[in-house]
This record gives sequence, C-alpha cells and structure tokens, in this order.
Amino acid sequence: MKKYQLLFILLFGMHSVRMYASQNNLLQYEQDNKDILDSYIPLKEGFNLLPDEDKTNFLSKYHHNNIDDVMKCMLNDNEDEAFYGDVIQEVEDLLNQRFKDSFLKEFERVIKTPRNSIYTISDPVFSYVMKYHHTKLQGMVRSWIGRKDKRYLDSAVDHKNRCVVKMLLDLGINPNVKSSFRSIMRDEIVLDMQAIKHKTRLFEGCDNAGTALHKAAEKGYVEIIEELIAHGADINIQDFNGLTPLHQAVQGNQIRAIQLLCRAGVDLNIKNRLGQTALHQAAEKGYIEIIGELRAHGAHLNIQDNEGNTPLHKAVQAQKIQAVQSLCSMRAHVNIQDNLGQTALYKICLGRRTDRENDFLGILLRAHADVNIPDNEGNVPLHIAVKCDRNALVDLLIKAGANLNAQNDNGDTALHYARYLGSNSEYSLLKAGAKAFVKNKQGMLPEKSSTMSNDNCRMYRFRIYNK
Repeated sequence: MKKYQLLFILLFGMHSVRMYASQNNLLQYEQDNKDILDSYIPLKEGFNLLPDEDKTNFLSKYHHNNIDDVMKCMLNDNEDEAFYGDVIQEVEDLLNQRFKDSFLKEFERVIKTPRNSIYTISDPVFSYVMKYHHTKLQGMVRSWIGRKDKRYLDSAVDHKNRCVVKMLLDLGINPNVKSSFRSIMRDEIVLDMQAIKHKTRLFEGCDNAGTALHKAAEKGYVEIIEELIAHGADINIQDFNGLTPLHQAVQGNQIRAIQLLCRAGVDLNIKNRLGQTALHQAAEKGYIEIIGELRAHGAHLNIQDNEGNTPLHKAVQAQKIQAVQSLCSMRAHVNIQDNLGQTALYKICLGRRTDRENDFLGILLRAHADVNIPDNEGNVPLHIAVKCDRNALVDLLIKAGANLNAQNDNGDTALHYARYLGSNSEYSLLKAGAKAFVKNKQGMLPEKSSTMSNDNCRMYRFRIYNK
C-alpha cells in the first residue's frame, strides 16, 4: 500500500513540475511577445497616420483589416524572423516616404519658436516623430536631418530651444562639430553688389566659428549648456581663434554659465590664439564677479599672454580700476614685465589720461610696485610720465622714491625729456634734486640734448594721446 502511495506522490509531483514549467514557458513567451509589441507601438501609431490609400494597399497585401492583426499573425509560431523583418521594413519605408518632407518643413519652423513650445505643436506628423524619435525611428529621423545637423543644432541654440537641442543630441548628433568656413559663407554672407563690405565679417566669423557649446556659453543658456555637457560636449574645445566655451562665457559676462563650466571641471588656464586666458578677458572687461569666480576655482593670477601681459596688465591698459584693485588684493605680482619690459605701473604712465590715474598709481604703490624697473630701452616710469606730460604722476613717482637721475640706453634722464618738451615737471624734478649736469651718450646735457627734435616730441605725444 505504501508503495502505491509513494508512486502516486511521485507521479503527481512530476505532473506539477511539468505544469510549472509550462506556465513559465507561457509567461516567457508572452513576455517576449510583449517586448516585440512594445517596440512595434511607434510603428503602429505612425501607420495610423498614413494616407488611407497606403494603409489599404498594405493591409490587403496581408489579407487583414488592421495593423494589429498583421502583427498578431507575425507573432504566430509558424512565422519566421525574416518575414517579421520584411513587414517591419515595409512599414518603415512607408513612414520614411510619407513623413520626411512634412516633418522637416515643420521642424525648421519649430526650431525658431520659443523654448518649451515644441509639445504644443498641432501638426500630427511632427508630434508623432518628436514623441518617438529616440525609439525605432531614430535612424530614420537621423537620415532625414543628414548634413544639416550642425546648422539645425546651432539654430536651436540661437533660439534657446532646449527641446530641439535635446532631440538632436538624442539622435546622435556630435555636439563637438565646429562651424565650417562654407557654412559661415552660406548663413551670414549675402552675395550682392556690396559683398565687399562683408569681407571682414566673413573672416572674423570663420576665426570664431565654434561649437554649439560656444554659442550657448556666450549667451548664458544654462539649461542648454547642461544638455550639451550631458551628451558629451567637450568643455575645453577651442574654436578657430583658440577660444573655449569659458572664454565665450566671459565675453558675454555670463556668470551662471561660468559657474556651471567651473563645476564641470573646465580648464581655466587654456590660452586663445593671443595667449590670453579667460582671466585676461575678465580683467580687461572689468568683470569683478567673474574675476573672483575664476580665481576661486584656480585660475592662474600671473599668467602671461603672447605679449607678456598678465591679467593685471590688461586691467590697467583698459583702465578698469575695480579690476586692478581686485587683482592686487589677490596679491597679483605687480612687477612682472611684458615682452617690452613694461610693468603695470609703467603702463599707467603710458596710457590715456584719466581722472583716476592717481588712484591707479596709488593702488599699485600700496601693492609694493617698484617705481624704478626699466623697460627694454632703459626707460623707467619716470621717463614715460615726463614724456607724456603727466605732471601729477611725476610728483607721485618722486614721492614714491623714483630715481631722478636714472638713464636709459641713450643716457637720457627724465630731466632731458622735461627740457625738450618744456614740461612743468622740470621744476618738480629740479626741486626734488635731479642733477642738471648728467650727460647722455652724445655728451649732451639736458639743456643741449638733441636726441629728440621738437617735432619728434610732438609726434610722440600725439601717438600716446591717441592710443
């Protein structure tokens, strides 16, 4: 009796195992079919948007009344994968043939619409493609856009249309492609009788042609910058002029864009074609907040450009007193010389007249600027202040300990120049103890020196005042 009971239990157990396996197979089969059907949904919705004639011809070919029946037939065990692939390809071909022109026409219009309006477009074909562009339609839509991808991306950035930017990036468009010389000619130059007037603009555009990230950074479109970076945009890429997106953000005074790029790990010390970093540009523009942001993230304070200018030099030349104050408070080296041997203090004496030139000089002197550093021709700031007839600066330099008898490479002292020019600074120099009997290399005393004629003196002053 026990043997029969044991046999019954064994048979029942085997039957249960078979039923469990069968149920699992059924569930797996249904799941497999569900995945296929889910991937087919975009094509189904697109099929329903086709003209009635196309739908009728397609369905009659497979002897069914609707696309769902065709798909169910394909999912039958008797159908092979090749047949399924042929049917799918036929649907895709129909969509490609009927939707391309309609989509592109609406797409070019939508690019120029305000951001976030893309989902309110009433055109059914466009809405359908935008909804499923990242699914089975991706390759198809990418082929529609073709070689216009860079132009479309730039246009979407220009119009701050984040939705289109994301859509294009999802399609696999490379965000690091730079504008070409040809595209600049096509988009910005109008060939007419006055085309010669556009010549400079053409080459300037070519020099500055960059990526979509350059455009977004310059305009401060933070959301688009985030989208581009998330899709692999190179944050350190340089355009044909050597400018990075960070340079462009500084030029546009876009502090939020700069903060975002800094958080993303941008290289703050990349130089453009002139050897200038973003900090050079911020100093020249006088953007105090940006100077602080760049410095806080590690920008080199004393880096020199191709002409040897530091950010402090650029701030002095541009007469941005707050930038000069800010850089000095950060302990910028005030005595660095450029390629001509000029220091920041020297450049104040050489620059345009300003009501605050005494303040500039005071800031540098408090930062321990050396008043006796000569340039490559041996001229010290006192020579230059006298040459430029800057009497107030002469007095300040004298009080700061300027060497009254310093001689340049020609042996001239500041007093030589003062007497050539008939400057009022002659009295200040003599009163402070300048020697009147120092000869230059021609053996001339100040009152007899002929190193510069009166005409040369006038030309020198004209050149300085009109810088």
